[in-house]
Amino acid sequence: RLLESYLDVVSSAVASLPRVDLLVIEQRPVVAERLMAHLRGQFWLRRKLRMSVDATPVEPIILVIFGATGDLTRRKLLPALYHLSCREYLPRNFIVMGAARRELSDEDYRKFAEDAIKEALGEDYDLKALERLSQCMHYQSVKFEDLNSYKKLARVLHTIDEKSGRCRPKLFYLAAAPNHDSVIFENFKQSLLSTICADPRSWTRIIVEK
Repeated sequence: RLLESYLDVVSSAVASLPRVDLLVIEQRPVVAERLMAHLRGQFWLRRKLRMSVDATPVEPIILVIFGATGDLTRRKLLPALYHLSCREYLPRNFIVMGAARRELSDEDYRKFAEDAIKEALGEDYDLKALERLSQCMHYQSVKFEDLNSYKKLARVLHTIDEKSGRCRPKLFYLAAAPNHDSVIFENFKQSLLSTICADPRSWTRIIVEK
């Protein structure tokens, strides 16, 4: 279906053009090769198509989930991340940092995540994809009203940046109850979580679940 969608778009775009230069932006070589082979197999398109591939790796980001043990994360976010892992849509060296009140180790949180995904999917899951995602999981206890918890999280994220030798982009997902938003934003600001490292090539974003 994905290939057919690509062909539909290409077909409508190039129907009246004498020649087409198509740049396939795809970081997964297997998918890029299949797409290009499929496109080359279309006789009408082969006469006017010249293709190249940009396989530039996607920047490895850190996804920090506030409310990482809550119902939204368990029922929606973790299964969604699993499906991205199945399709190999997650960037290399991707990290999920769970943040919630519970005192858990990384291994405890990985077990929590695996159980949540298995509960959502039943018996129909890919063990390799699940294990691949599980190895991305880390955890830091954060009490939403405690500023020191945020400072500890900032130090953990800074350590990850130091070990990887780069300032990773960071995406903070607020999956906690809405009544926590104001205190989270205030402590986020006071702890300087958005300025852990000063690199113009990096970025910080916050997603608020409504």
